[in-house]
Amino acid sequence: MRHRQDVRTTDRRIGSGPIPAAALFAAILLAAVLLVAACGSSEPTSTTAAVGSPSTTPTSASATLGADELGSQIGTLYVAALRDAALALKDKPDVATVRSQIEQLKNDTISKLVELGRAREAMSTADRAKVDAKITAALSAAGGEDWYATYTDVWNHYSGVDADFANLVAAFNVIGQYANFDLLKQQAPEEATRLGIK
Repeated sequence: MRHRQDVRTTDRRIGSGPIPAAALFAAILLAAVLLVAACGSSEPTSTTAAVGSPSTTPTSASATLGADELGSQIGTLYVAALRDAALALKDKPDVATVRSQIEQLKNDTISKLVELGRAREAMSTADRAKVDAKITAALSAAGGEDWYATYTDVWNHYSGVDADFANLVAAFNVIGQYANFDLLKQQAPEEATRLGIK
């Protein structure tokens, strides 16, 4: 399934040239800024459980987290997904041998982010802003890591090999939107619907 995303790296075509590391990092920072901006003025919205979803409310563990701790957890998970995708693909394995592993990493990360997003959704606007600030800090710190250059290199490689798989790799760049329901509804409404987020 191809996802429409705010970061335009997913719309690039084979042969259109690589994206420099600085541009990709700028895209991550833009996504983080959008996370902060999207939460600024809206009150918590209701959610409806997706088919097979156990609950529309955060689990007791995530519901008891303060804003800073929740933001740190989301930021850590977001950055870990980017890092894990980069490291799994650093040797540029054949797409057929690695696609299911990368899809599973994405799906597992989405499930965790949605759960944490339910806790974020239940917070006040001020606390959401604190959550988002922690996420932004985690992403900013990641930009200087060696594995981030690997992520950029991997994306560049697969862009010239398999555009669909390159889109899957690029999806990790904005995966944090799954913890920000307003942003998810804006950038990927079909995903919000699939997950039962109203």
